[in-house]
Amino acid sequence: MQTGSVGLLGKLKVSTKLMGGFLIVVVLLAIVGLSGITSMRKMSAAAEQMYVGEITPLQYLANIRANSILIRESVLRHVMEDDPVKKKAYEDKIAGYEQVFQKNLDAYSAVHLHDEELTYFEEFKKAWNEYLAIRNNTLAFSREGKVAEAKASGAEAGKYFDRYLEAIAKSMEVHRSGAEELYNETKQTTDRTSMIMVIMILVATLAAVAIGLFLSRSISRSVSTV
Repeated sequence: MQTGSVGLLGKLKVSTKLMGGFLIVVVLLAIVGLSGITSMRKMSAAAEQMYVGEITPLQYLANIRANSILIRESVLRHVMEDDPVKKKAYEDKIAGYEQVFQKNLDAYSAVHLHDEELTYFEEFKKAWNEYLAIRNNTLAFSREGKVAEAKASGAEAGKYFDRYLEAIAKSMEVHRSGAEELYNETKQTTDRTSMIMVIMILVATLAAVAIGLFLSRSISRSVSTV
């Protein structure tokens, strides 16, 4: 005795059964595809967040740090140099480094920073401004040929420069840790997505095989009754 559903399927045309089976397979494949697209969008958003929120600010900080070291080095060379022409050349270099420094500092200031990032930002800006105040005295002594005073001022400025380096290193570490955390989250999402996709493809394949077997038997029964 046939059940109602089997009896109903038996009354359907062969073409209708085939079309229904194909539609079911298409729906399953569409679900797999949509799931993959959704996961890809999530990974893309995470990658963008990592680049804009962590990698780009880290690049700005690296440029700031590199140019500040060049500034510090040029100031020390200025103090040790006796030739006024060469001293002027070092001042020109310092001015150029300061322009790049300020450009990257302004770019970093425009980034949306979290509370911890803002704290370290204010810390290294304060230390840098304190260094600049003494460094300007160092250059003034050096221009006047007061080598002893310039060296003493340079040594004092060095203490604030070291504080500045420590503060900017903390800022860079915060962004590095943030980038690493986002990378790990993205990797976990990728791994999860790959596993889900494999499972869904297997389910869709098994469903397609089951539908195919069911339709073939159903068609065979229909043919045998003719």
